[in-house]
Amino acid sequence: MDFLSDEWLEAMAARLAELPLPLQDSAGARGAAAVESLTVGQIVTGVPWRDGGELIYFLRLDASGAATVEAGSVALADVVLVTSYADAKALASGTRSPSSLLEAGRVKIRGDAARLLAAGALVQLATAAGRALEEVTRFR
Repeated sequence: MDFLSDEWLEAMAARLAELPLPLQDSAGARGAAAVESLTVGQIVTGVPWRDGGELIYFLRLDASGAATVEAGSVALADVVLVTSYADAKALASGTRSPSSLLEAGRVKIRGDAARLLAAGALVQLATAAGRALEEVTRFR
């Protein structure tokens, strides 16, 4: 499947739902400082099959295990990340880390960056789900 296609977004949501929740301990209890949910929007610029245009999608995760990944508006996102297609591909393929792109100024962040940092476990979950799809993903 092609990276960031509708099929890929659906597979990402399915993979997220299969992964163990990092916000719960072995008894299923959540920590006091746990972030209950996080909605991250992503605007990817320079998408090859959109004639260099943008692809906009959002990823919603919550501590119950519910995961949504859909193309569409990022209006309700807690935080929005803006990256080029090349950088999004590098993140998904594992050739670059989020921190390396942030340090290089290659990711623009809009919204509540502190919430993104506080939800580090949810972000790690999303990263793991994306990496799990790497073997079946075609990168253009």
